[in-house]
Amino acid sequence: MNKKRSSGLSSFIRRLASLKLTVIALALLAALVIAGTIYQAENGIYAAQRDVFGAWIIRLFGVIPLPGLLLISMLLFINLLAAVFFRLQYRWRQAGLLLVHYSLLLFIGGGFFIAVTAQEYFLTLREGESSDVAISVGAEESQLDRNQEKVILPIKIKLLDFEKTMHPGSGIPRSFSSRVEIVSANTRRRAVISMNRPLRYQDYTFYQSSYAEDGLGGESSTFSVVRNSGRWLPYIASALLFLGLAGHFLAMLAAALKNPRSAKVRP
Repeated sequence: MNKKRSSGLSSFIRRLASLKLTVIALALLAALVIAGTIYQAENGIYAAQRDVFGAWIIRLFGVIPLPGLLLISMLLFINLLAAVFFRLQYRWRQAGLLLVHYSLLLFIGGGFFIAVTAQEYFLTLREGESSDVAISVGAEESQLDRNQEKVILPIKIKLLDFEKTMHPGSGIPRSFSSRVEIVSANTRRRAVISMNRPLRYQDYTFYQSSYAEDGLGGESSTFSVVRNSGRWLPYIASALLFLGLAGHFLAMLAAALKNPRSAKVRP
C-alpha cells in the first residue's frame, strides 16, 4: 500500500515538473498578455490591470469563465518550483539554466507579492483643486476611523485641466487625460496622466481611473493611487534572467569548443 502511495506521489510530482506543463502554461500566459495588451489599448492601463493582469478568473464576453493571469502564473510557479527540486541537475555546467529558473520564480513570486501587498487609494480633484490626501479603496464614512482611511502622499497634485475625446458620432469617451501640477518638497513640475500614461513617484503610481461632470460645465478627475513596495523585484528578476541566459549560452559554447565534432574528410 505504501509503495502504491509512493509511486502515485512520484508520478504526480513528475507531472507537476514536466516540461510539457511548462510549455502549456507559457502559451496560456502569452495569450493572456496579448489579450490584456489589446484590452489595455481600448480601456487603459488601470482597467487592464484590474480586469486581466490582476485577475484570477476572467470572463470571456462577460459570461464564459476562463483562468486569469494570476491563476496561470501560480500554475507556472508550481511547475518551475517542482522542476528546480525534482527535474534539474545541480551541476556547474547547469548553473546558468538553474539561474534562469530561479529568476523566473522570483519574477512570478514577486508578482504575487506585489498583488498581495499593494495598497490602493483614490484621489478625486476638481479643476483648479489640489490635494496630497488620498482615500483608501472601499473606505466607509466613519467618524471613528476617518484617519485610518486616508494616506498623506509625498507630493501634492493639482488638477490644471481635464480633457476627454469622444468616439465619433457617439457620447462614449474614447480617451481622457488630466494635466496636473506636481509639487514636492523643493520642486514644481507639470505632467499629463492619461489612460495609458500613469505617473510614477517613489513607491506610488497614479492611474487615470475615471471622471465626473456636474452638468454645469465643471469636471473632476479621479486617480487610482497604488502604493507598491515591491516594484524593484521585476527588475532584479530580469537582471538575473539575463545573467542566467548568458551563463547558459557560454557554458554550451565552451562545451562545444572543448569537444568539437570530427569533420568528415571527403576523398
